[in-house]
Amino acid sequence: MSRTIFAQCGVSQVPRILGFIDQDSASSTYGCADRAYWHYKTIDFSNARFQEAALVLALAYLLPMESNRFYRKDLIKDWAMAAINFWAKSRHADGSTDESYPSERHFCSTAFSLYSVTEALVLLGEKPRQDFGVSGTFLIRNDNSDVANQEACAALALYNLSLVSGEETWKAAADVKIGKLLRMQTKDGSFLEYGGFDLGYDTITLSFLAGLYQKTSRADIKAAAERLIAKIQPFMDEDGYFSNEGMSRRTQFVYPYGFRIFAPAVLQRLEGGLQKDVILNPSWMDDRYCMPLTANYLMTGFTEGRS
Repeated sequence: MSRTIFAQCGVSQVPRILGFIDQDSASSTYGCADRAYWHYKTIDFSNARFQEAALVLALAYLLPMESNRFYRKDLIKDWAMAAINFWAKSRHADGSTDESYPSERHFCSTAFSLYSVTEALVLLGEKPRQDFGVSGTFLIRNDNSDVANQEACAALALYNLSLVSGEETWKAAADVKIGKLLRMQTKDGSFLEYGGFDLGYDTITLSFLAGLYQKTSRADIKAAAERLIAKIQPFMDEDGYFSNEGMSRRTQFVYPYGFRIFAPAVLQRLEGGLQKDVILNPSWMDDRYCMPLTANYLMTGFTEGRS
């Protein structure tokens, strides 16, 4: 088996995600991926989490796979950049973003959307056309210590800011977040989600640890990831399926990218589970949550410029 199955599964969701995006370059909401806002007009603010479509499109643009009809298509890159630009102009003055209601200024949506747009820029070799630093400052000034995956995302978003801006100060800020994150790991290896172990969300944390390790080569990050995998692995059967009974957030998904970097044997289990169609994949997710899982699947199958 190979990682191709993850790439194929991710690519299969790109047409669906393209349908979320306002593709009219003359529109004031060009690049907005929250269809309820720009098209249906059933809400009066845009959910910043939908702008994570930028990362999906950047990966689809760069994925050299015969069955990927989006590879190196200029419009895909244009729409990725439009999604980034809409995200930038829809932020609050303090750099924060909204997810569930207007003026929410949500740490989670700011971290995840900043990570996604900066990761897209890194992949595409582009620079920000707006000031992203204000969003980085918001993440520095705020935390969500109850939810490890959000802290992990914020750390990688800050590190990415250093890459797209060329300013080393963001690496120092990322180091502070990484230190906080590593101190959140429990003796049994898990990273707590609202006071308990949740395998699904811990695979999100693992994926961000993988991203940080790929960019920093820090031994303490690798060690934390290996302890987390030792916690996770006994819960998964030979097809990557697990029971969510007793887990803090009762999730059923698995983000595979961290296993690609740190535990190929576990990734093989997930490959088998996908082939048998017994584990949750991006096509099973709702519109909001299919995007980050699709991006993770594409990253898992990605070969260009990554080990």
